[in-house]
Amino acid sequence: MTLIPTSFVATLSGLLLTKTGSYVPVFVMLLIFAVIGGISLLGIRADEQRL
Repeated sequence: MTLIPTSFVATLSGLLLTKTGSYVPVFVMLLIFAVIGGISLLGIRADEQRL
């Protein structure tokens, strides 16, 4: 399930790079996804500890 959006993210990253000519928006997008992933991981761990 998590691998399905990766093709769209790669396309979006290429589009951002082409439109802006800079890697900064792509890097910011990567940071946002990393934060979302970290929050999701913490939520999963909290659910496992309750069981």
